[in-house]
Amino acid sequence: MVAAGTFRQDLYYRMNGFTIRLPPLRERREDLPLLLDHFVKVFNQEFGKKVRTVTEESQAILTTYKWPGNVREFQSAIRFAMVHATTDVLTVDCLPEHFRQRGAIEDSRGVDSIPSGSLSDDEIVADSLATLSPLNVNDLTRRLLAAGQTDLYRELIAAVDREILVETMKHFGSNQFHAAERLGISRMTLRNKLRQAGLLADKRGADE
Repeated sequence: MVAAGTFRQDLYYRMNGFTIRLPPLRERREDLPLLLDHFVKVFNQEFGKKVRTVTEESQAILTTYKWPGNVREFQSAIRFAMVHATTDVLTVDCLPEHFRQRGAIEDSRGVDSIPSGSLSDDEIVADSLATLSPLNVNDLTRRLLAAGQTDLYRELIAAVDREILVETMKHFGSNQFHAAERLGISRMTLRNKLRQAGLLADKRGADE
């Protein structure tokens, strides 16, 4: 915002007196079970579900994934799984499709081979896009209806919006400038939408 001239630089430096670095989620995997338990409880209440446990296979997939979108991406994945859960057990079949297809098999670089802070924003987007599969709106609509989803329209619009972002970013090789230009939105708006969709790490607070 300072660079864009929408926030006073002197005020930024006045506020920026002390910085606490919270490592990305891939560097603190010990937090994953706690986060998983927390979000299961939250979405049990939100969706009226009674999920009480998560299979070991599902936990293994969630634990070995790199989570480029950090906590917000993790939250989105658990929310998706809870919507699709039909019993009191969260299974692999409940997880988003790209998790089921990958089976938590990381690429040749390995889970822990990427140093902290070494990924640029464009690389984070590209890493996220590589794991995604095309959206089937009809199938998603049926699943949400069967799950008794009450905010169906918002969920579907968010899913379609994410698909638009995915295909556009793929087309432009994760170049945010060209993608924003073609979409007819500002780069800042694009970055916000990418963060909301879990396609871009939120350095401002995604690890909160």
